[in-house]
Amino acid sequence: MQGRPCGIVVDKLPAAGYGSTSSTCAIIRTHYSTLEGTAVAYESSFYWKNWAAYLNQKTPKDLARFIQTGAVVFNNKNFDWSKYIKHHDALKIPYEIWTPAQLLERMPHFVDDSYFPPRRPDDPEFFNSPVDKINPVVLFFPGNGYINDPQLSVENLRQASELNGTTFMLNSDLDGFYLANGTSGNQYKNGPVIGQIMARIIEACENGHDHDREPVTLMLNHTDYNLNTGFFSRNRDIVGDSSFSVLG
Repeated sequence: MQGRPCGIVVDKLPAAGYGSTSSTCAIIRTHYSTLEGTAVAYESSFYWKNWAAYLNQKTPKDLARFIQTGAVVFNNKNFDWSKYIKHHDALKIPYEIWTPAQLLERMPHFVDDSYFPPRRPDDPEFFNSPVDKINPVVLFFPGNGYINDPQLSVENLRQASELNGTTFMLNSDLDGFYLANGTSGNQYKNGPVIGQIMARIIEACENGHDHDREPVTLMLNHTDYNLNTGFFSRNRDIVGDSSFSVLG
């Protein structure tokens, strides 16, 4: 939010964050299947952890809060964690590798049984007992957590933006606008950096730059990573390393 006014924000719904964002589980995580996605998520986590500073609020009041719980992630026995580990190593993101035994020791409310693959309730094997165990690699990300009130976080953004000169048009629709596509389950956590990306793209395009031909870049200062925003372009080729799921 530091910087200059960003003009007019148009929302077809009656309030900021009124759509699927209000129902997101708001998990702040860094495990993405691509380096670029991991970098954006990690950079965003710094802003969530310092939300009042990001909003430029000198006297924080009624702000959403980041709750740092850490996150444990496990999968079926054949899942390959190598690219997730590689991306975290490349960006120096803290993580721990546990065994299933360590998982049960530290979190005894879990079990190490695997019910993979998923089955529909009408599958004759749906109620069968598990015959397998989880992957021998269990990952723990100590810096992860969640936002206690995702809709409030968007309302915080609206209020801070208006203080910075932005006009919000709710219950409105206009022809011609800039839009960042994403799901609340996949991209809510990246909101702080997506806002910076959009500001950079809008400023460049309004000054005559052809972003489709020459995508702008954005330096992620906390992560020390120069992001080519063309990676997220609607014109990009299919990303082979993607999980092709909401996991990203």
